[in-house]
Amino acid sequence: MKALIVEKTTTKPTYHDAKVVDVPKPESLGENQALIEVNAVAFNHRELWIRRGQYPGIVFGSVLGADGVGRIVDIKGGNSRLKIGDRVVVAPMVGWDKDPRGPEEAFYVLGGVQAEG
Repeated sequence: MKALIVEKTTTKPTYHDAKVVDVPKPESLGENQALIEVNAVAFNHRELWIRRGQYPGIVFGSVLGADGVGRIVDIKGGNSRLKIGDRVVVAPMVGWDKDPRGPEEAFYVLGGVQAEG
């Protein structure tokens, strides 16, 4: 599998490198996880801020491109209406579940940062 990752740079002004690398396919999925074959990825201000060193808690080696679309190629857990072959939109937000006006207090974005707690 291919991934675009962020690598630390020492150049000034800071603009961390992005590099395409081979990554292993996950050997197993955790409960209620899915493996997505990504067909398109959006690069947003989040990726720009990461590369500029302006995003808090950057973890180098993380995959860039948090928003995307693709198809489910593997899934674990029986509590989902999703199945292998379904097209899905990937949005890395956790904790924005109930209120359409805005996220709940426990809201955070997955990937590229150190998790708190």
